[in-house]
Amino acid sequence: MTIEAQFPELANYLDPSDNYEIFTEEKQIGDGQYLIVTQRGENESDVMLFKIAPDGLQLQHDGVFAYRNNDIQPRSFHKNLVCGLGSPDDYQSLFNIAVQNVGTFSSLDGPDGGNLACCWAVRQLAYAALGRWITHTDSTTVFAEELGKCFNTTLALDNAPAGCIIISPTSIIGGKRYIGHVGVLGDGQGTSRLIYSNSSSHSRWEQNYSLESWIKRYHQAKGLPVYLYPIPSYEIAGAA
Repeated sequence: MTIEAQFPELANYLDPSDNYEIFTEEKQIGDGQYLIVTQRGENESDVMLFKIAPDGLQLQHDGVFAYRNNDIQPRSFHKNLVCGLGSPDDYQSLFNIAVQNVGTFSSLDGPDGGNLACCWAVRQLAYAALGRWITHTDSTTVFAEELGKCFNTTLALDNAPAGCIIISPTSIIGGKRYIGHVGVLGDGQGTSRLIYSNSSSHSRWEQNYSLESWIKRYHQAKGLPVYLYPIPSYEIAGAA
């Protein structure tokens, strides 16, 4: 029996837009039985955690999470941190790192051996370029929420510098869940601009999209928004 036949309610949670591989694992957490469901694709993958209840599955967490000390711990920045705009030099630094690491930066140490490492790879390379964390999350949904709270608006394409963040967060649209992605925008003009991001299937950093192909995959095929954001900088609230 397939997992979809065993749990028909999974249908609305599985991204139908591509031929993703589906992997499941049952796990005892505390006093409950849980089901971890992972969809793995060429460049993007995602994971969900369900509690197995008498009346079916109950979604507990959507997106990459940490399992520590018998508890689920989604990671994000502390609420006492205040977000602001990074330095103009940050863009060139991140862009340079993104280009230099094509084909060489491995995400095998990231979530699920690189399969769930699109956010992880961006934040690791950003740390290498800037010497600070721009996020602690490995979830596109959480990262997009952080960026949306930080900045009043997204960047217009004509004003978006190479090295800015491009993100289409995993979202539920029309009752269906669609897997998103995040990367670093390259230089150039218009929709021919290149994008650098993690490859789930290769577990490494690649130049794997143009803006045109990103829009075609994530916006036109999946219905996800495409956001261009500045690079954030965080400070402790009240610090001089």
